[in-house]
Amino acid sequence: MMKKASIGILLLVVSLVLGCNAHSAFVGEVVEPILSFVPAPTAHASAGSTALHIVSIDEESSARSSRSVEQNEFELWLMPVTYRGNEVVSHDNVRNLKRFVVTGDDPFAIPVSELPQSDTSIVFIVQLNEEQKHELVGFLTLRIAGSNQPLIVLPPRTAITGDVEFGTVSVSDDSYLAISTETLENNEASFDDATYTSLTQQTILDNLVLMAVNTLWNTNPSGKFYAPGLLLEYELEDGEIAWNYAELRVYSDEYEKHAAIFNPAGENVNNGRFPQAYGPQSSVQWSASLSLEDMLETAQKGALWGLVDEDGTQLAAFDFSVAFVLDNQGKPIIPYIDPTYSEYTGTDGKKYVDKLYLNWYYPDANGGEPHLITEDSEHANLISQNELYMDINYPEGGLRGTYMIRDRRIEYSGAYGMEGDIFCLENFDAPLPVAALSSIYNVGYRFALYGCSTPMKARLSRR
Repeated sequence: MMKKASIGILLLVVSLVLGCNAHSAFVGEVVEPILSFVPAPTAHASAGSTALHIVSIDEESSARSSRSVEQNEFELWLMPVTYRGNEVVSHDNVRNLKRFVVTGDDPFAIPVSELPQSDTSIVFIVQLNEEQKHELVGFLTLRIAGSNQPLIVLPPRTAITGDVEFGTVSVSDDSYLAISTETLENNEASFDDATYTSLTQQTILDNLVLMAVNTLWNTNPSGKFYAPGLLLEYELEDGEIAWNYAELRVYSDEYEKHAAIFNPAGENVNNGRFPQAYGPQSSVQWSASLSLEDMLETAQKGALWGLVDEDGTQLAAFDFSVAFVLDNQGKPIIPYIDPTYSEYTGTDGKKYVDKLYLNWYYPDANGGEPHLITEDSEHANLISQNELYMDINYPEGGLRGTYMIRDRRIEYSGAYGMEGDIFCLENFDAPLPVAALSSIYNVGYRFALYGCSTPMKARLSRR
């Protein structure tokens, strides 16, 4: 469950010293961006067409009393949510936005024919402010009876067979989730049987699609984008995860600027420096490390992290209240490994690893027994095989470098190959001694938004 708190945008103004340039810059608060990518309006549903119907949108004030507002203050923006590379919701989706503007007292109605043919999608609720600028309100959701997790992600249009009724939708300052009065169960006849069953079993992983907030904010019409990512480091101790640190990363196609990451308190977390982007050889352009506890403490709606250049210009803003899927103890839910191995005896009489079984699990959201990840699990589909690696430093065996699932690069010392997949690794082209397992100081992999890293602590062979 996401961590939520009702707070407004932090009003913090600090004076910062630029270490490498030896001059001062006055940097204000990190502010919520005004949406710069505004598509042309798309036609509403015609009479008799299958559509997503909303009767009205109500806004809750800070006093939590509901008030009806002029419907033409709100717009609906439909966006596909495909995944690519390092982004949970790729910035390329923004180019496919469709905008629906209500006129007069008409209800909102998005034609189902406007949904992507084969991709899933989401609907943003956007509001015009007093300056007639577009600001993000949140996500349209469909309530699931008896569940704290509403339906956020819409299936492809081919899976929708009838009108989907949302009724009155309520938006508020303390959540990105706009809740409907109608439920998924009320709309059972509007989905094919297989789709309806899958929608009623929405997993906690769907929360990660909320990262589309940052995608929408930080993709510019020019094509420039800034996408946040997180590297989480942990160790497994007697079946319990011990967290070390979090590394905040910014992926971008901006390679020239000097910029720093600022936390919601207005502090430069790059030790006061404004480092230059790492360059086109790296997908990450800026990064900063901090404790996971500090990161989670600020994961609250409206507590914005900023990317600010050395002249004080805010390049991007990130809300990490949408970045974490947490268990009931407030800890991130990520897949973790508990490796076992089988071995063989080499011609030199030493023991070598024959097969390395990673044994994937993910924590139970309610603190129960962990769940085994199998090959047909949707969790497995979000773990990138191509990004699995093992860093080793075993000088007595002549091993210093990185194993990956690839052919060995003879021209590069320490670029070791292995075969297999995320479940079983074998055929290590640089033979891996059993005695060297504890020298694998990083096992790294990607899971959706998160990069993950842990030392190898293989158990005795059970295979």
